[in-house]
Amino acid sequence: MAENHPPNLGFKGDSIEAQHAIFALLADMLSNHIQVKYQSMPVSPFDTQMGVMSAVFDALFIYATTSVAEVILRTQKSFHQRLVGNIRLYASALATILFLVILFLIVSCIILSCGPVCEVST
Repeated sequence: MAENHPPNLGFKGDSIEAQHAIFALLADMLSNHIQVKYQSMPVSPFDTQMGVMSAVFDALFIYATTSVAEVILRTQKSFHQRLVGNIRLYASALATILFLVILFLIVSCIILSCGPVCEVST
């Protein structure tokens, strides 16, 4: 069954490291923007958007867990590495979008509505 799947070039060693670096940069930049936005307010994002913050932490936990699982599966040369890698990519995209929801609600709604349209057209 694994022989029928073409290799995915997005899951080679160097590209995985680049994906981690890009997500780390995005997460750091967006969390710093959230910190700057809320530093002059008497409330925190946990007070105003508890559900979104919980979802961010869930997405980050899934990202971290699947990153470790992907490394283990890559060393074992398992064909499940591709599935775990896709879950990792979706978790990082979800976390990034949720960070944007905290910062800019209108922009993030537009991004979320364009996602299914782009997925259907490809």
